Amino acid sequence: RQVMRHAPCVVMLVHDTANDRYLMEREYRAGSDLFAYGLPAGLMDAGEDVMDAALRELREETGVAPDGADAVHVDHAGAFYSSEGMSDELAHIMVLHLDRWHTVPRHLDADEHVWSAWVTWDELIQAGVTSSNSMIAIQHEAIRRLSRATA
Repeated sequence: RQVMRHAPCVVMLVHDTANDRYLMEREYRAGSDLFAYGLPAGLMDAGEDVMDAALRELREETGVAPDGADAVHVDHAGAFYSSEGMSDELAHIMVLHLDRWHTVPRHLDADEHVWSAWVTWDELIQAGVTSSNSMIAIQHEAIRRLSRATA
């Protein structure tokens, strides 16, 4: 069998807790040859810690940075193979709850075309996200929201 070797990645659903909004992206995806709605994500550098990679990708792609370690609470959804039948890409999926944050300059690669915006929960779930890794993060957050509503 042919296996595609791939660096691990991080996928983040970012929640602005003060305004109960979520950070969504629209980005060109080569695999589907479409501009698709999804979440901030990116490849981990060799030897990079999962949280360091998540915060780096968040800054680079969106220009969003938490106001210190105490301003972000991480809810790890888990690590999942994106397509275990053909690739060794391991996706570390999480929800980042930001209590306080600020903007910094974005640093996109030359071939990255990313639009990002804060949206409501309803807008997020109605956006038509098709990435399986993004959907894991969204479903993980849906369970948290449902649990909180019924508590």
